This record gives sequence, C-alpha cells and structure tokens, in this order.
Amino acid sequence: MPLSKDFEFICILGWDEKLYQESLSWVEDGRRVAFVADQEQQSADPRVAVHVMESPLQEEMIAKKIGWASVFKKLQVIGSGPLKEKIEECHTAAHALLSEASDYWVKPMRNARLNNGFYRRGLELQGAFTGIPAVIVGAGPSLEKNGHLLRRLREKALLFAGGTALNAIDVEPHFAASIDAEAPYRQFKGHPFSEVPFCYQSRMNPDNFGLIHGEKILFPDSACDAINWIHEEERFDSGWTVGNFLTQAAILMGCSPIFFVGMDLCYQGRRKYAKIDADAPDGLIQVGDVWTQKDWLLAARWTEARNVPMFDASDGILSLPKVKLNELSLPEIGEINVHEAIQKLQLKKATRWDEWAASLRTCKKKIEQIEHEIVYQKLLLPLWQIWRPVFEREAPGQNLEIHRKLFFQNVLEEHEEFVLSER
Repeated sequence: MPLSKDFEFICILGWDEKLYQESLSWVEDGRRVAFVADQEQQSADPRVAVHVMESPLQEEMIAKKIGWASVFKKLQVIGSGPLKEKIEECHTAAHALLSEASDYWVKPMRNARLNNGFYRRGLELQGAFTGIPAVIVGAGPSLEKNGHLLRRLREKALLFAGGTALNAIDVEPHFAASIDAEAPYRQFKGHPFSEVPFCYQSRMNPDNFGLIHGEKILFPDSACDAINWIHEEERFDSGWTVGNFLTQAAILMGCSPIFFVGMDLCYQGRRKYAKIDADAPDGLIQVGDVWTQKDWLLAARWTEARNVPMFDASDGILSLPKVKLNELSLPEIGEINVHEAIQKLQLKKATRWDEWAASLRTCKKKIEQIEHEIVYQKLLLPLWQIWRPVFEREAPGQNLEIHRKLFFQNVLEEHEEFVLSER
C-alpha cells in the first residue's frame, strides 16, 4: 500500500521494511513518519522515527510521543486496535493543548489581570454538599425535550449550568459558570441569571465578568501555571469544556450521583444547540452515526474517566448508564442553602502581580541563569515543554538550545507588552 500524500504524518503500527524504504523518500515537504515496532530497528533518517514497544505497559507513553510529534499535522494511523485509538486521541488532545497555548497564554493572563478583584476560593467548597445529587446542564439539542423537567429537580439536586446553557434554560441554577476567554458578550449579557453564585476561572472574558452580580467563586486554571501562582493556587483538572469544569466542581463539592442533561456533545443533523441551527464546521469527527467536534470528543472521554456515579439523560456520545429524566425518582431535599456555604468562605484578592512583573523584567534583561525566577518556572518552562515537540520535529538533529532561547525571548516580549505597560 503506497503512502498517501494526502497526509502530513503517518504512523505505522508494526515494522514493514517495504513501507520503511518508501517512507525515506516520502518524508519530503515537511512530512513525517513514525513506526511502532516490537523490536529495535534503526532508521537512516531522523524524519522517520522508530518507537519500540516491548510491553503493553508502554502503550500510553508511545501514544503520547506520537500524538505530540504529529501535532498540527494531518495524521493517518496504519493499523488497528487500542493503540491506534489511543494515538488518535493523544493527537487530538495535543492539538487542543497547543492551540490553547498558541498565544503563549497572553490572552488568559491579560484577562486574569483585568478580572483581578475580590473572590471566594472554590476549592474551599470541598465536601460542602456531600451526598447531594447534581445535574449538569448542557445546551445540546436534547435539552428541548428535557429542559422543562429541570424545575421539578431544583429541590432534589444542585443544578449547574454554564456557557450557552444559561441562555437555553428557564429555571435558575444553583451555580452558573464561564471559563471561556472569548465567550460572546451579547450572548452572555442575554442570560437572566446574573445574581446566581458564579463559578469561573480568571481567564474568562472580562467584558462578561463585569456582568456578574452574584458571588464570584474562583477555581484554579486548568492549564496556565502562571495564573495559579498569582492566585496562590494549584492546577485544577477541569477537562475541556465548561460542562467538564462544572462536573469537576460538583465532584469537589461531594455531589453524588451526577446526572447530565442536554450534554449531547454532538450535532443532531444541523442542530448544535437547543433551538439553534448551525452549519457544521470543517474537521468534525464521526462517532457512530453522529458528528462531533474534537473538544467535545475529548470532553466525553474525560467525563467517562471520572470515578463517581454518573448517569446520562442526553441523546449524545457519552458512554454512561442512560436514564430518562421524566422517570427519574429522587427524594425531596428541600431548599438547598448554597449561599450559607459560600458566605463561610473568606474574600480574597490576588496580590502577586507586582512580584510577577518584577520577575518578568529580570528575565527580560538576562535570558541566562534565570531558572530560579518564578516567570521561568511557571511560564517559560511549561510553555517550552508544550512547544518543544514541534521544534524537535521541524528541526531534527539541530541544537535546540538556540531555538529555546529565541522562544523564551518571544514569550517575554509578548507578556511584557501588557503586564509592564499597565504598571
């Protein structure tokens, strides 16, 4: 089978001498090849990599290496089985992570700076609602048939809704949320729940942040270590979407079981959201008989990996036990006093921005011997770890030290523009 030039990166599961010889000439014009062999093989060209997998225990590590090596390239995996699926999943995740860091975290940091104000720490709500069921509401097409049932659940479970779902429901949730750095202002302004306790990450759109009138509950960032250092927090695994974020918040609060409503995570015909028609964008992935976006597929897999009782009342791609919302029987809890739990939390405000700016200036003056600087530890090094596979792929055999220094300089210049200019 000849290697197709419709792809930019081909991974071949198993050693094939004929395909190897063909790959030596195929890897022109930026194309790359990776083999996964069960014994040591030598490659005469660094653009053709050989990964040796002697044990299934190496599967995860090799899948991540290939996923990152192929990031931002059109990937074909020749072969079948669990490793093929894992490589494709890692490739999708790498694409999402690198896309998120494509501006060197300037947008999230700038938003965090603009959103700097008093808040309550979300992590201090750990266990506050142990044993109380939670309903995570998405804006998928199936919400049209289930949305009217949410009102009767309000005294039986905590209702969590974020993003587009806030515009698609007519019952006030116990917690609202946003984590999107670029969520549309007009859409956010149109939801009627501005007084509801609001869970957020500081990267959220500052125009939207200014519309929040309820209690502001800050959760750590899921990717940017720099933001978390400024807020004296550790990273918070909030998955890929606002639905994942609210799921993790509910788990932290001790909620159990967790039910998903309108969390389709796929298109139903031309329907992306309840009551909204939308043309399907390019790059969709087929799952069964429906199409989904890359971030939605990652969100579904993330959800399925949580180790808490979960049930799905949606019509989508979640592989969870199914329930019908109109048949769901939960005991009456009565009014759940969310505000009392929140009022126990102290008000806080980030105070490390001046330290951050000082470290940024130091790193900008001297690019050598800055390993002890907080900007190096929390910004430069984490970003380099994300971007390094791209440099290794595009400059095989070259000394990466020069690329690393130039990369650091570019990052520092981008961050200096907004952090130091506001002093």
